[in-house]
Formats: sequence, C-alpha cells, structure tokens
Amino acid sequence: MTRSEAEQAIGARIPDGPGGPNCKDLTAEGGPDGLLLRFSNDDRLVATYVLAPSSVAPASAIHRGSTREEVLETYAGEIEEPNIDELVFTPDGAQFAGKVITFAMDGDTVDRFIAGDETFTQPLHCGGD
Repeated sequence: MTRSEAEQAIGARIPDGPGGPNCKDLTAEGGPDGLLLRFSNDDRLVATYVLAPSSVAPASAIHRGSTREEVLETYAGEIEEPNIDELVFTPDGAQFAGKVITFAMDGDTVDRFIAGDETFTQPLHCGGD
C-alpha cells in the first residue's frame, strides 16, 4: 500500500522524513512510541519496525523482552539463525511469500523486530549503518 493508503487505513497523517538510498522509516502522528513504518523510496509500505520502548507485538505475543527460547518455541521449525544477533521467522503459505519477521536480539532477549518484505527487514535504519 502507498503512504496515502496507509494514512487512510490508520486514520492518521504520516509525515515525510529523511531516508536512505532505498527506504525511509516514518512515524504516524499520534501513533504508538517505538513503531516505525518503513516505506520504499517509491512510497510503498514495505515493513513495520518495532523499537524500544513499545507495547506493539506480533499476533504470536512475542514482544520486546521475550527470550530466545520463547521465540524458538513459538516458531518451532520455522526460524533461521543467520547470526547470534538475529532470529528470522519465514511464515509458510503463498500469501506470505517474500515476507519475514526479523527479531534482533540483545543477548538472550528480543530487543526489536521488523516485519515485512524480506529485502527491507534488516534491523538497521534505512540507509544507516
């Protein structure tokens, strides 16, 4: 969906902001603290990014502060561990093709997570390092 479609869907304005070479992380006016909406530079919503602090959690109830073991149990058999700092859930089903949730870990607990198009779900700021 486009930014204007996202604004209509949530009933709030999503002001423009700085970005990187491929995307920008924006917030909705009056939206929850710690929630960024990631838009590609062609203005498509490609991911949602949950940072600290936030009360936002995926439907599975995994949230900031969940343990590595809780993530592995919740998504048993569907988690990749590309490195010690990330757990990547790739859901089954054609409707989820190309979508993932990347959980960034701080030691043994979830620090933040980002869900959306696989190419936009690296837990870094758009264009940041």
